[in-house]
Amino acid sequence: MGPLSAEHGMGGDAGPPIESRGGMYGRATLGVLRFAVEWAETAGPDGTRPIDDPTVRRRLARAALDIETMSLAPGPMGRIVSSENLIRSARDLLDLVGPAGLLPYGATGNIGGGWIEYAHRYAQGTATYGGTTDVHRNIIAERMLGLPRSSPR
Repeated sequence: MGPLSAEHGMGGDAGPPIESRGGMYGRATLGVLRFAVEWAETAGPDGTRPIDDPTVRRRLARAALDIETMSLAPGPMGRIVSSENLIRSARDLLDLVGPAGLLPYGATGNIGGGWIEYAHRYAQGTATYGGTTDVHRNIIAERMLGLPRSSPR
């Protein structure tokens, strides 16, 4: 179980859990939020700033809440929460900033050096890296809740 726990980021001899305090997925979500906030605070050609719109502020606040939620869920629960929150936040913030958020690193007019585009692509795989979120749901059910192992027919 030691190597599997290390791969799943649940501690053991591998050091602190990869998803403790939001882990790498929390840091990725924080990066997306930071660049989305910078975009929202920048005035457009007409002088208005997206952050002055209550809907934009609400969507940014949702991503900030996702980061806080990630930081409070340890172990396999944190792995699931962090992955799903990163996927949702990256998708929503990419939608919020619009086409400029799709521009990759090096492209003129990209946001945050292309970080939003990269984080959105990266987020999609987080439900698979280090064991799928479904594997972690089984770990929670069997080892933490004491539910019986599923037995396929």
